Amino acid sequence: MESIPPNLRKLWKEWEFRGMILLSLTTQIVFVILGNRRKYIAGAWIRIIVWTAYLLADAVAIMAAGILSNNLGEIYRKDSFVPEYELLAFWAPMMLLHLGGTDAITAYSLEDNELWKRHSFGLVSQAMTTMYIFVLAWTRSLFSLLFVVMLYVGLVKYGERERVWVLYWASDNKFRDSIPDIPSSESKVVQECRLKQLEGYHHEFLEMVKRLFADLVMGFQDGYASRSIFENHGASSAFRIIEIELGLIYDLRYTKAKIVYSSWGIAGRFIGIFLTLIVLLMVSLHERILVANIATTPRLTVP
Repeated sequence: MESIPPNLRKLWKEWEFRGMILLSLTTQIVFVILGNRRKYIAGAWIRIIVWTAYLLADAVAIMAAGILSNNLGEIYRKDSFVPEYELLAFWAPMMLLHLGGTDAITAYSLEDNELWKRHSFGLVSQAMTTMYIFVLAWTRSLFSLLFVVMLYVGLVKYGERERVWVLYWASDNKFRDSIPDIPSSESKVVQECRLKQLEGYHHEFLEMVKRLFADLVMGFQDGYASRSIFENHGASSAFRIIEIELGLIYDLRYTKAKIVYSSWGIAGRFIGIFLTLIVLLMVSLHERILVANIATTPRLTVP
């Protein structure tokens, strides 16, 4: 006896990939809305929601790519590849974009930054799966060319200039190595503070505060300078300065701030957005042709 009725199996076969796509999109929306809010909100509900979405995001994207490759493999073996499945294969590079994550969160905890090697391996395996789907779906059509463009955008977002790179530089060793040593004479922070004072700016504490979060010893000059600065401010101003500095530390360890505020990151964003808009425009222009081909082509039912 069959444990699952045929109707339910057929319904699951039709909606398993769509369900994974919707779930993956939902996790990305959660990251955009709540990913950076947990910096200001200490409630348990937001931690649970973000933690659940963080655990689901990678697994769902990988499962969706696996389901897609399996379905396309069955279609390819039957030699009945139709335009409908060519459009379906276009979701493969989109999964790389989802794996790249949003700007609001790259790591849920500091320990996640140490897993950059695991994410590097995940990037390689997901890229190989995407290339397998690309080979199956290659028809020398416009969608095949657009597939290549989105594959490039997805690899860049997940790899070199995005998540893996950010996790690598936010790991404890690299974060500690990025902090300069204490000079033997006067602290560089003190020198910069004096220059900023002459220019009419407020003092900057980021390099000083970073030492506290890297388990490094703060220099005597830095401690004296920070104490003298806080003595000249009221309680509200002092707490406001601490809030700003803690927010900057949070952005460096948990988000893509190091990428977003760099020249290479800005250039990469503009290129990625431009290419994505071009792909969206081309898909929109050829949508009617594809729909017409789907309507006139017999639909293949995969058992």
